[in-house]
Amino acid sequence: MHLFVFGYGYSASHFVDGLDRETVTVEGVTVRTKDKAIAVASRGVKPLVFSGDRPADGIAGALYRATHLLVSAPPGHKAPAGASVGGANARAGDPVLRWYFDEIAHGSRNLEWIGYLSTVGVYGDHDGEWVDEESELRPRSERSKARVAAENAWLELGRTRGVPVAIIRLSGIYGPDRNNFVSLKNGTAKRLVKPGQVFNRIHVDDIAGATKLLAEKRLGGIFNVTDDEPAPPQDVVLAAAEMVGAEPPEETDFAMAEALGHGPQLLWREQAGLEQEDQGRGLYVPLSDLSGGIGEREGGLRDGVRHGLFRTRAAFSASSSSTRQDPVAMPPRRRNQLVRK
Repeated sequence: MHLFVFGYGYSASHFVDGLDRETVTVEGVTVRTKDKAIAVASRGVKPLVFSGDRPADGIAGALYRATHLLVSAPPGHKAPAGASVGGANARAGDPVLRWYFDEIAHGSRNLEWIGYLSTVGVYGDHDGEWVDEESELRPRSERSKARVAAENAWLELGRTRGVPVAIIRLSGIYGPDRNNFVSLKNGTAKRLVKPGQVFNRIHVDDIAGATKLLAEKRLGGIFNVTDDEPAPPQDVVLAAAEMVGAEPPEETDFAMAEALGHGPQLLWREQAGLEQEDQGRGLYVPLSDLSGGIGEREGGLRDGVRHGLFRTRAAFSASSSSTRQDPVAMPPRRRNQLVRK
């Protein structure tokens, strides 16, 4: 495998760092700044600075050699003033396709597979119903609408090039240095309460495992990579605080914050931190188990306590909304039939 990565962010870097360099050649990864490039180079990875504003030196040659392409660079979209992460307030559209569509579609003769990291936010509000890869897309935010457009464009490129494209829809990402324990310690944890709103989550190692499987098997289609434990975000923070004996932050009522003009900004920041948004009144996303190929772990998904991380079981179902399940005990992961689109 000869791999090139657009967007060496949190998820993509965990995927790359876990690869066997004896069998995988990383042709290069893109970062947005020279400072980030220096840090990445110290880890033994070849960085190329690509901000999305113009083509960058070295990318065309790396694409020519690549057999596998992973895209983690988000499309630009409108967002609240001052926001700048995840494509917020950047030039509209997918930055990779803007500059490298022709190169990938017609010039990358060795290309065998494309992976695109997206979000389950594209499903929008399904009024508390479970969704899967066949569910209707109802994006409401500019961010989710931009993701849908980018997904479709990458699928079209795959058809043009004749290679499989895996659209990997992720829920709220957590892992080392990005979890509720860290937020509590730093004093940045918030408990924004919006009745009926829930989020799914996924550990970054599970993202890496799913992406590795898809790349190795050269699978294309739509894949939800997420847990199946939707929970209100304020309950997750509370459970984390209880686990470590920390004082939880006070609840912030979304309606009151919205009346003061702060609600949308607070909600956007909270959702952007989860790498997802627009799940409205209860989007429940079941785990695509990829036929068990992600790799089974004792007790199901990764034990958050053992690894100093937090994985919640604080999910309220319509049939048993009064019972909170133990956030520590993790039964074996439910095996769902993989649904491809």
